[in-house]
Amino acid sequence: MLAFAALGVGTAGWTMMRLLGIGPVGTLLATGRLAEKDRLIVADFDNRTADVGLGQSLTEAFRIDLAQTQVVTLVSAGAVSEALIRMQRDPAAPLTPGVARQVAAREGAKAVVVGEVSMAGQGFVLSARLVGAADGSDLVALRETAADDRGLVAAIDQLSRRLRERIGESLRTIRAGPPLERVTTVSLPALKLYSEGVRAFDGGDYAQAASLFEQAIALDSNFAMAWRKLGVSGLHLGLGRDQVVAALRHAYTLRDRLPEVERLHTAAFYSWNVTEDFGSAEAAYRQALALDPDDNTALSNLALIVAARGRFAEAESLEARATHLEPAGIGFRDLIDFELAQGKVNPARQTLAQFAKTFPESYDYHTARAWFPAGVGAYDSAQRGWVNVGLRFREPAQQADVHANLVVLSQIQGQLAEAERQFHQFAAVEEQRGDPGGSVFASSLLAFGYAVLRHDSAGALRLMQAALAKHPLDQIPVFARPYASLVTTYAIAGRPDVARRLLAEYEASRPDEVRNREGPYLRGYVAMGERKWREAIAALRQAVEQSPLCSACGYWELGLAYEQAGQPDSALTAYEQVATDPGTTEDVNYLRCALPASLPRLGELYERRGDRAKAREYYGRFVDLWKDADPGLQPIVRDVRARMARLAREH
Repeated sequence: MLAFAALGVGTAGWTMMRLLGIGPVGTLLATGRLAEKDRLIVADFDNRTADVGLGQSLTEAFRIDLAQTQVVTLVSAGAVSEALIRMQRDPAAPLTPGVARQVAAREGAKAVVVGEVSMAGQGFVLSARLVGAADGSDLVALRETAADDRGLVAAIDQLSRRLRERIGESLRTIRAGPPLERVTTVSLPALKLYSEGVRAFDGGDYAQAASLFEQAIALDSNFAMAWRKLGVSGLHLGLGRDQVVAALRHAYTLRDRLPEVERLHTAAFYSWNVTEDFGSAEAAYRQALALDPDDNTALSNLALIVAARGRFAEAESLEARATHLEPAGIGFRDLIDFELAQGKVNPARQTLAQFAKTFPESYDYHTARAWFPAGVGAYDSAQRGWVNVGLRFREPAQQADVHANLVVLSQIQGQLAEAERQFHQFAAVEEQRGDPGGSVFASSLLAFGYAVLRHDSAGALRLMQAALAKHPLDQIPVFARPYASLVTTYAIAGRPDVARRLLAEYEASRPDEVRNREGPYLRGYVAMGERKWREAIAALRQAVEQSPLCSACGYWELGLAYEQAGQPDSALTAYEQVATDPGTTEDVNYLRCALPASLPRLGELYERRGDRAKAREYYGRFVDLWKDADPGLQPIVRDVRARMARLAREH
């Protein structure tokens, strides 16, 4: 009797502690079979029904709900796909329990979640087991039922929550999360389409993913996660900015339907990619990391944001942690950029070598390999690398990327005929992809090069006239109009009146928080075109100090404005910011015209100072950069060589 009384007290105490959310009594954490932050992998549910796509849908729903826990860490579907590629397995094939255990062994995951769905009359039986990755032993086995297909999402929700409780999460935190139907959708067909979209997304088929997310949204317009994934897919596809913005704005509007971490991700991504409020995006990602320090997405995206603000050491630290937790191609590529930005060439080479071992066949690896020489000033090698990428990867989006980068690398070396050839190929791909805004943007890049490198403003304006005759701006969706590049091109080509009109259109079409980032830079260009040098200096200083677009962005223009305002010392300092830029992926796009324009100016300014050594250094760098420039540009190279020879004789 006494023993039974004691047992009753113990059971009541255990129950009360669980209800109050106090301690993981009797759970897998309490017994030491799992530890906090142990990593789990979700295998695909075994579908024993006649509904072909049901297992995949329930797997994704279960993954979404289980991911809300902060007690253990769920290995992302993307990380699982990349692990399968390294194992030379098809990432699109079903992730069976056996394969999931192999992935867990390679990735250091402690356990695998194995699920099953089967029919029971008109209803369904769902089960989930947590099995040890090392020996396959059952750690937990649970079951739930659904009376019909309308109850499946709620049943999955209950199954996941019971598993979270058995692992060791408190009831208080479990109940604090929104129900799965609110997080995802009440529509099972929409959930199926979403799960298929996620699988396509994780496999890199962003076009198929976007199509599936759109179909899911058509069935349930309140499906916040589908809106967000649609926006991210659009970014990967290089779709018009209006489409991406619309999707991300919908997700942001619906963010209160999401779990806390997902809500923070949605807010951060919106601030980063729509309003371009980097401060708010950084704050949201830091909140997400406060909840989960191992949040790989938050780590990687925060790294990009702080890098854009010039904090490369911090960016490297964040991305190194993210890549250690879940190796990803894009993570390796960004890490290399951050290392090169700090002049850490040997560590960057080591990262590239590790990238090659981990993802030797990936597009991201081959593009990183192509860009790497540009980071150390070997633009001709980078050019050859991108030609090889173009021969190897033939998807339209990849081809557009290849041709756009070859335009940039040709321009920086003074090979404007080759830049024009690559431009026409780029424009053809953009036409094929139905992106008129991208085609006009490409025209503006080429025209800018005409104005700055050839000093051919008339030719630049003819290019722009032809591009806009083919694709009038009023026939391009507002957010897809490349206003920034148009403003800078018309200003530098001697038509500040057109630039000012376009700037007014841009500002009228963008909310304050968007235009405040690019506004100073564009206003600086218009003032330069109008030869209002002090006004230009004020605007450009604001641009480079408050909203850096890249490490060097704006400094060539600032140097030019300083020179025209009679401030050669300030001009020299600005030009040197361009000349010493590490040339990371984003920066090379800016350096394409800024570097060859800055180097001779530096040589001349140092020559005027009487510093022959520095003058010869910068003249020499220009001659080396343009050694294979077009014949029409060789007189410029010969003139700089003559200056070097004269300085050598005087010495």
